[in-house]
Amino acid sequence: MLLPLNLLLLLAPTISAAALKPRDTVPRSLVDESSPFVVDLLSEKSDNSTQIVKFGNDKFSLEMGPQYGTKLLWNPYGLNSGFDNETVDLVGSAVGLYASYEGALHDLNYTSVTISDETENMIDLSFNAYEGEHHMVLFQGLDGFYSYFVNKNLPTLGEFRTLFRLNPDVYQSGHTTLKDGLLPTFPDDFKGTKTFDETWLAPDNSSYITKYDWSSRTHEEEAFGVYGTYNETGKDYGFWLVSPGRDFYVGDQTKQELMVHRESSTGDVVLLNMLHGTHFEADFVEDFPKDKMWGPYLWYFNNGDKADLLRRATKERHNWPYRWLEDKKFQSRGTVKGRLVLSNGQPASNVNLFLGNENYTMVQGAGYQYYSFTDDAGYFEIPHVRTETSYRLQAFGSFWSRYTAADKQLETFLYEKKINVHKGKTNDLGTIKWSASDEKFEELWSIGAFDRTTLGFLDGGLKYENMLIESCPSDLTYVIGEDNESDWCFGKGKKGVWTVQFEVDADDVKRDAQLYLSFAGYTGNATFVGGNSTSLAVHVNDVVLGRDRFNTNITNDKSTYRSSSYGGNWYLTSLDVPSGALTSGTNNVSFVTTNSEVNKGFLWDSLKFVWKL
Repeated sequence: MLLPLNLLLLLAPTISAAALKPRDTVPRSLVDESSPFVVDLLSEKSDNSTQIVKFGNDKFSLEMGPQYGTKLLWNPYGLNSGFDNETVDLVGSAVGLYASYEGALHDLNYTSVTISDETENMIDLSFNAYEGEHHMVLFQGLDGFYSYFVNKNLPTLGEFRTLFRLNPDVYQSGHTTLKDGLLPTFPDDFKGTKTFDETWLAPDNSSYITKYDWSSRTHEEEAFGVYGTYNETGKDYGFWLVSPGRDFYVGDQTKQELMVHRESSTGDVVLLNMLHGTHFEADFVEDFPKDKMWGPYLWYFNNGDKADLLRRATKERHNWPYRWLEDKKFQSRGTVKGRLVLSNGQPASNVNLFLGNENYTMVQGAGYQYYSFTDDAGYFEIPHVRTETSYRLQAFGSFWSRYTAADKQLETFLYEKKINVHKGKTNDLGTIKWSASDEKFEELWSIGAFDRTTLGFLDGGLKYENMLIESCPSDLTYVIGEDNESDWCFGKGKKGVWTVQFEVDADDVKRDAQLYLSFAGYTGNATFVGGNSTSLAVHVNDVVLGRDRFNTNITNDKSTYRSSSYGGNWYLTSLDVPSGALTSGTNNVSFVTTNSEVNKGFLWDSLKFVWKL
């Protein structure tokens, strides 16, 4: 029987339950006196209408209410060390720790707490809501705590997250692999004109301020967070998310998410853990199986030392998957390995691998998914794969495969067989063949690599900066054989014509040709490229390919107006070049935009012009 927080059950070390005694007994410990941990029932109001559970180890304590965890006291020397002046409230007047879905529309409400597991140096507390179990795992001597969430009744949804909103007097700066520096100041930086979603024109009109500049690629962010100097102590502090496990997050190697930011309405400093995020995709939802687990991951505190953070992240990666978590499905894991070669015998070198289901890799997050790369010879090995389901293997190009035979591949590879994994075993798939595109096509020219990103193009994917697509030109001419990939800008949003000039021999004029277009992303107010936002007509010389406008079924992925020059939703299509469209000598492929919107448009992945064989 689980009692609500305002009638919280008393748990003995044997996890047996007893009714609470009258209010004059609180604060009341929920663990045995011999326990090294603090798990106390508190009450803030005289009528006993609000209940809070204070939990902690020798280094910190946090008070968890029905929605929010606040009063996070941390002392690097120990709360009972005698150095009381070293104790700092890392949350202060900010909102604190919570979990929510569909943005801020639904915060979880915890109705009970249980002790899921307890040893001499570890305790696992489960704060229980209708939607699921939010676990906090404590170890003695650890500057922070682990957390994980187990689904019970989450609805069909797109966004699900856990996060800390932290004391802005303690933390002023953010840190990711792509960006490090001061967060916007509050409220001064938010006094300008609001131009879009969480985006402001700076008061001096010199630049834009947006939280999305603090986005990054999730697979590169095993450790990130915030840091700063607290004026009251004159000392430095860091608050970090360390997450060595990646199989519970949504998406593939190209997934992006918002990491940290400054809350524009309150000034709180925000450290996000987007477990199932949709900031850079067309809106989508999934149904989550019961007992789907996100985590564990580590909330880690230190003195702001990033070298210490990296050491901690390395240690956590070495220890993954954590042996201390007593969950049979979590601990039941195996390995998948094999070799991927092209049908012409060449290795599929340095390509992206994704182990999940057969759907588009970016929008998979209901179950567990794994990503890796092949080596130079096409070999791969994917460890720590959970065994409770079967998988499908997909492969697609990477930035590095552009230097290999795999650069010719025009389509995603999907292994035809389901892959089963058994605990402690290795499923060796042997040599897998991927049909070689150059057996079907002969490439005349290409710009960019098929890696689902803008990497390699001018300003492609190097930083998150609002309005960056506006730096790309209205008109552009690219000459095959003279210009380089870096001369082609990463995105097209303005009205104008971009032209690719290339030569065709007289003997090839009547050959069947196709133009492959791969988009890394698209933003607009319409549901497709060519709608009421950015239009695109594709011409070969004076011949229009397709209809009067080239339309796709890409929906708005929000990428460009959320500071991404990297990508969003990927889309690949091909257009037949009609007989008679080509001429001997110089030819032009033109991309014509007649409708456009500021800070919107589409992002390039690759363009390839091929002869059919």
